[in-house]
Amino acid sequence: MTLRRPGRPAPGPLEAYAAEFDDRFASLAQRRRFREYLAGLLLPRERNKTPTALAGAEPVVRAQAAPVQQLRFFLSESTWEAEAVNARRLELACADPASRTKPQLAVEPVDAALGAGVPFRAVVADCFYGENATFEGALRAAALPCVPALKPAGGVWAPAEAAHTPEAAARELTRDGPGAPGDWTPVVRRFRDGHEETRWAAELTFGPYGPDRPRRAVVATTDPATLPELSTWYPVTDLPRPGAPHAAEAPLAPADPAEVVRLYGLRNRVEQGYKQVKRELGWADFMVRSDRAIRRHWHLVCCAFSFRWRAWFAELGSPTAPAEPHAAPAAAAAAGRGGMACLSPARPVAWPMTLRRVRGWLDPGTFLWRCWRAWSNAPPPPELQALLHSVGQGRPLNLSLPP
Repeated sequence: MTLRRPGRPAPGPLEAYAAEFDDRFASLAQRRRFREYLAGLLLPRERNKTPTALAGAEPVVRAQAAPVQQLRFFLSESTWEAEAVNARRLELACADPASRTKPQLAVEPVDAALGAGVPFRAVVADCFYGENATFEGALRAAALPCVPALKPAGGVWAPAEAAHTPEAAARELTRDGPGAPGDWTPVVRRFRDGHEETRWAAELTFGPYGPDRPRRAVVATTDPATLPELSTWYPVTDLPRPGAPHAAEAPLAPADPAEVVRLYGLRNRVEQGYKQVKRELGWADFMVRSDRAIRRHWHLVCCAFSFRWRAWFAELGSPTAPAEPHAAPAAAAAAGRGGMACLSPARPVAWPMTLRRVRGWLDPGTFLWRCWRAWSNAPPPPELQALLHSVGQGRPLNLSLPP
């Protein structure tokens, strides 16, 4: 068996992570481009992360330079399997003893909030969790109220003539116009910036769901006539309806449709970090046409995303890790309004912080090396070499400190 030829290592801890994927690439050139692509995705976002930007080349003028063309070839034509790379990424994540599935991860902060004595009105989540038996079973076992959602076309067992999906049940509701809302009730949502948004809400009856049943389904939309896909929600809850036969004996405080809609509207806070990081890493910045190249770009973004968390938690376990200021627990909203408090561990996890820590050593190391290589092919002088070695070991430079 021929030994792999070593290439120039990636900066800092990125090399150890990238080396885990070496057997997924057949050539030294592929392994080099993999490291360069990940480093480019993790660097600060000054422009869209096209191959020109990832290679650090000047737009237009240097678009045909060799480093740019090498990344384009790696993405579009090179012979490597994106699925195999993604399988290795998942394998590395699952090998971590702390690895959990999304439903398991969702239950853990709820347990932490209960252990810390944090009050909350209900657990809110999107439609992925509304149809997940693991998540719902854990909450039901703990007698915790929840407001997840259903997919519009998610079907249930029902008589042939009855509605089988939330969307079908919503279209059976009556409404004769703005002056005759019928089954619909206006719900006004007020935001922090002062603006208001009116949605129309109604109780749904289909399958196991109903206003007076243990599980309720509600529809909330901006237009009851057309039920726009992007602005129509189908939250479900075990909070009883005010006036329901079992409301007086239920351990949970009743919630009318307006309250259910308000609670479900808080779910976007769950996405804080994930959406922003995907944008920072260039999820939609591909400048390729083939389906294979686009999928490869997405898998490489996922690898960069996974490395960011791996580097963060590895640093948490380091005895020499620099201390971050501790943040006191703060409530996302007052308990009386149903908000859920945000727990802050000894070192709070926030997406700007995790990305900034990686860029603290990756950005100066990459920038200094590019500048020197543009100036000379000779080895750097000892002082610069010492600085490159320091950041190359993952020691960040705090660029916010005064000189």
